[in-house]
Amino acid sequence: MSKSADTRSVATDALATLGMIHEREEKRDAIHLAVIPAVAGESLWPGTDVVMRGGVARCCTRAEGVGIVDPFLPAQQVDKGQRFWLIIYPRKITSLRHVWSHPAFPDELPVETPKAEQADARQAAEAWMRVLAENMGLSYGALLGHAESWLETEDYVVQKDAETWRDEFDAEGFWPRYELVTGKVVPERYRVAFFSCSC
Repeated sequence: MSKSADTRSVATDALATLGMIHEREEKRDAIHLAVIPAVAGESLWPGTDVVMRGGVARCCTRAEGVGIVDPFLPAQQVDKGQRFWLIIYPRKITSLRHVWSHPAFPDELPVETPKAEQADARQAAEAWMRVLAENMGLSYGALLGHAESWLETEDYVVQKDAETWRDEFDAEGFWPRYELVTGKVVPERYRVAFFSCSC
């Protein structure tokens, strides 16, 4: 079995159609939007297309804009000099994992983690995953192998009749540690439990 009963993947991606008229029926979803604090260079209304010029946000056309003024603000304008969230247009950022990148804004400098601390963190993450694997009745290698298979094929690992180990899997705890140990970045849509019963 590779997909859920309604043929959607475990995590759909509403960002693919956000800001567009839907051509087919969509299901509810949750999304990430990139935001950056901005200062109004003139009076702006919620939802206004803006571009960054001289370090401040100014009204513009959609074609030249980078995003919109926070559309969830009360129905009042943002006065010149006031601060607000600028929401970047969907599908425009070049990365999204806690810190995002966009050609119109300089990247923030990453906080360097000393190599010794990185090694300690990797060891702790691996130890946690080894305990998880043991609790699931799997070897550490088998657990990593199942994760690799899921990422490559999106096929669930099917639990046999008498096995209950899938109930021990902690997706929220596993994926950040998997990334730390392997050095791979796992897209949000894959960061789920990949075990299924045979029923």
